[in-house]
Amino acid sequence: MSIATFTIGPEHQGQTMSLDDFDKCESRDGYLYELAGGVVVVINVPKPRHGLVVRECRKQLDAYDSDHPGRIQALFGGAECKVLIPTAETERHPDLALYLSPCPDPDEDIWSSWIPELVIEVVSKSSSNRDYVEKRADYLKAEIQEYWILDSFQNRMTQLIRADSEWTEQILDRTSIVESTLLPGFEFDLKRVFDAAKR
Repeated sequence: MSIATFTIGPEHQGQTMSLDDFDKCESRDGYLYELAGGVVVVINVPKPRHGLVVRECRKQLDAYDSDHPGRIQALFGGAECKVLIPTAETERHPDLALYLSPCPDPDEDIWSSWIPELVIEVVSKSSSNRDYVEKRADYLKAEIQEYWILDSFQNRMTQLIRADSEWTEQILDRTSIVESTLLPGFEFDLKRVFDAAKR
């Protein structure tokens, strides 16, 4: 069987694979898939709580986009984009990826060169280590400028900002208004985000 027609399913959890081969695979519906250090990671579709938090994040970013046309070039969800880290044999699908630079060619596979400036991950009970530890290292390698980890179970956000080759870290509670130099004038209301998880 050619790798180009190979289909990944939940039974491939933990299987080793090159990034090039993983990128050519089809995937079985009902699960999400990433490659971490050359190992297939099978992820269950998260609970609605997760989606409600992502939706509120998107609403606030869309409102900023409406008020500041042209600043945000794209805002994609995990099924719409990928972050490739060839040196680490890794492919990640952030919950939200925000791009400030224009897409080089919307008809081409440009994910290894078009890197989001900001990525957001929403913590699920099963994703805590992946979001706080593994992706923290991966997104630093990918040269992403900011990484936000939203944890509705702890009602806090971890804001990681690139400073040369390391992250500076700030922990913000549910009452905080988050600002970013990437988005001048943006005020991200964490109370609204964490309230959304309780709907």
